Amino acid sequence: MTTIVIFAALIVVFFVAVVSPHLGGKVQRKTNEEAGWLKRFSNWLWDPLTWWAKNSLEFSRKVIVFTAKIGKKLRRKLPF
Repeated sequence: MTTIVIFAALIVVFFVAVVSPHLGGKVQRKTNEEAGWLKRFSNWLWDPLTWWAKNSLEFSRKVIVFTAKIGKKLRRKLPF
């Protein structure tokens, strides 16, 4: 279920970055802030659960950054 939500969010982030690269950058920065806060907050969790949560958050952050970069590059190539 979470995977479906992440894929839907990635599609939205991609189109936001295509339409407005500035807004795509804002989404990236906000994601980095939230992921960092959540990773620090998860330190109290049990070790295997902490490992899973941190890796999941880091993967989601990297995918969002990558998707926004692709959208920005596509936007620069479009003729309008």
